[in-house]
Amino acid sequence: MPARDQPISGTADGANTASIIPTIARSLLGLVEDRGYSPARLCQGLGIRYEDLLSHQLLLSHRQVRALILRAQQVLDEPASGLLAGMRQTPVSWGVPGLAMLTCETLGEAISYALDRQHEAGTMVQHRVSVHGNEVRLQLVSHRYDWEIENYLIDESLAGAVAVARYLLGPDFKPLRIDLVQPQPAHHAQYRHYFDCPVRFAAGSNLMVFEAHWLGARLQGYDRIASQALRRQLDALLLPVPGRHQLIETVSNHIRYASVQGADQQAVASMVNVSSRSLRRQLEQQGTSYRQLRDSTRYQAACELLDNSTLSLAVIAEQLGYADVRSFRRAFKRWSGVLPSDYRQCRRDA
Repeated sequence: MPARDQPISGTADGANTASIIPTIARSLLGLVEDRGYSPARLCQGLGIRYEDLLSHQLLLSHRQVRALILRAQQVLDEPASGLLAGMRQTPVSWGVPGLAMLTCETLGEAISYALDRQHEAGTMVQHRVSVHGNEVRLQLVSHRYDWEIENYLIDESLAGAVAVARYLLGPDFKPLRIDLVQPQPAHHAQYRHYFDCPVRFAAGSNLMVFEAHWLGARLQGYDRIASQALRRQLDALLLPVPGRHQLIETVSNHIRYASVQGADQQAVASMVNVSSRSLRRQLEQQGTSYRQLRDSTRYQAACELLDNSTLSLAVIAEQLGYADVRSFRRAFKRWSGVLPSDYRQCRRDA
C-alpha cells in the first residue's frame, strides 16, 4: 500500500472556518454523556446546540471543536480523555466513510478507503500509511499546531483506529508498538493496557506499527455483489462540502432552527450575542447578508423536506416560517425557477 499524503488547505483565518464534520465532537460529547454530565451545557456559547449535532449538514470550526475538547477535559477531570473517547468508537462513529468500510473485503481495502476520505470522516489529524517489509506504519500529523489539544487529538485518533480495527477483525488485533511525541504521563499504564503493546513516549513522531499480514485479513460479512451496490449508495452521500466562516455557519444554524418561530435578523443577532448592526457589518465582511443566508438556508431546508418527506406544502411553509403557502411558492420559484410541487414531482420521477 503506498503512502498517501493529502494536501491540507486553509486560510489565514482558518481556525474560524466551519469545515470540520463533527465526528470528534460527537464522540467526545457521547463520552461526556456516558459519564453522567450534560453535553448540552458544553455547547453553550459556541454557536451550536447539542441538538445541532444530529444534523448531517453541520460543520464546525477548529475553534469550536477546540473549545469543546478543553471544556470536556475540565468537566471530566480525566487526563486520558482522548484515549477514552477513541476506545468507544466503532465504524458508525466515523459516519458514512465508516459504514462504507464495512463493505470492504479486507482490512487493507478498508484502510485505503478511509485514507482517501479523511476529510469526510471528520479527522483533524492527517493519517499517512506506508508499508516497510512486514510492517505497516500509520503516522499521524496534526492539521494545526495547537499544543493544548494536540495530545487529545493524537490519543483519540490512535485509540479510535485500534477500536475500529478490532471491531472489523476481532479482539486479536493489536499493534506491534506505539510511538508518541508527548512526554510520558502519569497515566502511561492506561496506554499499554489498551493497546496491548509497547508504548514509547517522547518519540520523534506519533506512530502506530502493526504486522502487514493484517492488511489481507478478510472482513466478516463481506458479500461482493451486495457490498459493491451498497458502496455506490454510500459514496453518493460523500459529496465534499465547502467550509464556511464560523459566523456564517453559526447564523445559518440559528436560522435553520429558529425559522419556525419567525426569528428575524435582530433575534438571530441576539442569539449570536452581537447587535443587529454588528451582525450586518460582519456578514458584509464575509461577502454575504442576513437575507442571503436566510434564503439559502430556507431553500436548502425546503429541498430536504420536499425530497425526504410527504409533508404538504402548507406544512412545509409553516415549518420554514412563512405566513402562508403562497409566499412559500413564490420564494421557492424565485430560488429554483420552478414551483415546489413541480420540483417534488421531478425528483420522484428521476
